[in-house]
Amino acid sequence: MNLIDHTNPIWASKMRRINGAYTYSQDLVKYQVPHWEKVLGENDLISTCPKIYERDVIDNCGTIIQYLHSYPYERPVEKIQAVVDELSLKCNRIVFVSGYKEYVRRLTYNGINAVYAPMSIDVKAVQEFEQPKIHSNRIIYFGNVVREKVSLFNKLHQSCKEAGLEFDYISTGRMNAKIEMTREEVLQTISTYKYGIGVGRCAQEMMALGVKVIIAGQRFGGLIVTEEDYERQLATNMNGRVHTHSLSLRKCLKNIDNAITQSNDITEVNHAELLVENLSNVFQ
Repeated sequence: MNLIDHTNPIWASKMRRINGAYTYSQDLVKYQVPHWEKVLGENDLISTCPKIYERDVIDNCGTIIQYLHSYPYERPVEKIQAVVDELSLKCNRIVFVSGYKEYVRRLTYNGINAVYAPMSIDVKAVQEFEQPKIHSNRIIYFGNVVREKVSLFNKLHQSCKEAGLEFDYISTGRMNAKIEMTREEVLQTISTYKYGIGVGRCAQEMMALGVKVIIAGQRFGGLIVTEEDYERQLATNMNGRVHTHSLSLRKCLKNIDNAITQSNDITEVNHAELLVENLSNVFQ
């Protein structure tokens, strides 16, 4: 089996900041690659992070497994079809793995092999940094504030202050744009807060640390107060594509103490097994 991951020099040289794709790839290499090694052959290729290009494909390639770390708002199927068109003549089959259930449905509907593997984190590794809660009148936003998130970020900041909560944030490894932090320091700091705001892996990591989380990033996703809420948010990688409890930030802040804290553990799932079960007709 041939592996391309977050250490790929070309991809790493373009990465400007630690992001969810990088940390997820780290977990995939540690916990999922051993499962893939049991079902993939020596001529198969898997990427846990970078996009696979034609230049990456070895001669006589069998199966290509490509993890997708995002669900584009514009032309999502067309972008994957372009990848298929580029690589299909170089291998026997291409399969995409995504943490977005609707994305997988759309790809499958259009004849593209895809399997849904819910986003998961290394819960135990995150919880090693848990500290006592000391900030009950503050809220922390965790996630890189990229251009697409700025507008909602500013609204969240203002609304939280109006609700009587001091607003802190960690973005690109810095606390409030000033204090530079290591990954370990980030998790330790976050765990001292009772309330948080974030999406994706950031949301799951906060919940693993016992932080009650409002889902918000590029879009506002609401609050998770029931198991049904959790499953709906998990199916969209908790990125704001669906909303649960309420679309009102004021109402979510009022009811945030009712939020549940739950995370999906990567040590308890087997992505290779999910693929074989769901795509038995193409993956044998």
